[in-house]
Amino acid sequence: MSVIGNRVARNTIPYDLIVKCSIDTGANLQWILTGEGEPNIDGIKTEKKSIELSSEALEKLERIAALKSSGAITDDEYQLLKASIFNK
Repeated sequence: MSVIGNRVARNTIPYDLIVKCSIDTGANLQWILTGEGEPNIDGIKTEKKSIELSSEALEKLERIAALKSSGAITDDEYQLLKASIFNK
């Protein structure tokens, strides 16, 4: 089992590190957390990015990822909602 798999099994997922991984690599958050969907990993990174998120923003990300996973929102809606969290 992978490190992330172990964390999921123990319900100790480091969401701040997951989000940073997504930002650094361009990987889809849903793919990182669930393995579902396309990874969308960028090629070579040209710059490093960092971000600080509140626990409220992390909770919003989790909720929209769950909505996308359940089919309640489309990919386009997911991207718009995700962008609204990061562009505040």
